[in-house]
Amino acid sequence: MKKICSLIIVLIITLLSFTVNAESFFEGGKNLYSHNVYMVNLDTDKVMYELDSEELVYPASLTKVMTCIIAIEECPSLDEVVTIPSGIFDDIYAQGGANMSLKYGEEITVGDLVRATMIRSACDSASALAWYVSGSVEDFARLMNSKAKEIGATNTHFVNAHGLHDDNHYTTAKDMYLIAKYALKNQAFCDIINEYSCTIPATNKSEERELNTTIDIENPDSPLYYPYVTGVKSGFTDEAGRCLITKATKDGETYLLVTLGANRDRYYEGNMAFTDAVTLFEYYFAEYEIQTVTDSKTPLGEVNVNNGKSESVQFGIDSSVEALVALDEKPILALDLPESIDAPIKSGDVIGNATISIGDESFSRKLVAMSSVEKSNNQRLFASMNDGNMLATAMDVASISLLCISVIILGIFISKIVKRKK
Repeated sequence: MKKICSLIIVLIITLLSFTVNAESFFEGGKNLYSHNVYMVNLDTDKVMYELDSEELVYPASLTKVMTCIIAIEECPSLDEVVTIPSGIFDDIYAQGGANMSLKYGEEITVGDLVRATMIRSACDSASALAWYVSGSVEDFARLMNSKAKEIGATNTHFVNAHGLHDDNHYTTAKDMYLIAKYALKNQAFCDIINEYSCTIPATNKSEERELNTTIDIENPDSPLYYPYVTGVKSGFTDEAGRCLITKATKDGETYLLVTLGANRDRYYEGNMAFTDAVTLFEYYFAEYEIQTVTDSKTPLGEVNVNNGKSESVQFGIDSSVEALVALDEKPILALDLPESIDAPIKSGDVIGNATISIGDESFSRKLVAMSSVEKSNNQRLFASMNDGNMLATAMDVASISLLCISVIILGIFISKIVKRKK
């Protein structure tokens, strides 16, 4: 019943979101349960929505994205076998962290530890990876912080590999986006987060383990299932609230979304981070699409040609413009080109500049001739006689004109003389 109620809430919010623009519907976090949001279209790197995205907050298990990408990068093979040492899970058991019941002396591969960490959010597998890579959680945390700075997540500080609460363990919504985007560049990481369940083979200390995702909206068996989502990571502590990183693709468009702090200050029957994710995805999928705003094959107009075989030539932009555009947005085209140009002209010659504005974005392009125009025959004759010297050409025209006039006058004079003699 609780899940059905949550689904109804999602549908109501989704339908309402179609009736208004994003600025009014989500302004100041209205109609959202999360306190911090950062959403980007990955096809264009355009920031679609942000809410207090640089506020320092607790990331909970979203921490494990950094843990796993470092483990994947630092270990030559995911098939390497880790032997679990004793005493490295005391903090996890003390805080009641989620775990896969790893045992002292258990032998398990790096790949299976990563799967358990990302798919089931096991804290003990995260600490086991930290210990295996760096020898201690403290040394691994230093590696995490160094990687965060390298990525550009400069407002982030980690003290453990699993994300259980510590006052000195914090991040921002924008930083978690940067970390997730970095991790998604790794194919091994992507292959793992694309699974919503996994089977951990039997080990020397355990029977086979079946682990299911903690992200209900990517689970086909869940009433909250949203078919366009793959991964990335969910998280929860009392201090952090419900946290979520999700990636969704629909009709060739992909968004990466970070939401933090849902359910933190109030009790809700469901995980409202899931509600926020579906609401935001549905709105932007419905209201935005990637369009070819103008392309290099479409003429934008004509410009006059001086001394050419044609009086004008069509022009267009040198390269197409594709952008993520709201369905009610219209592009504005500003042209900067002369009133006329001189022949000869070759196809592709630059003749001006264009600025295409769409919403708060603008794109600059060159204006080019779309065909060639030769000089007219007379102009070519005089130009060839004088090696293109315009002054000499003008003098030639004047001389020929005077000669023609003289011949006419002489002809009239001779005609009169002949008549008198007769």
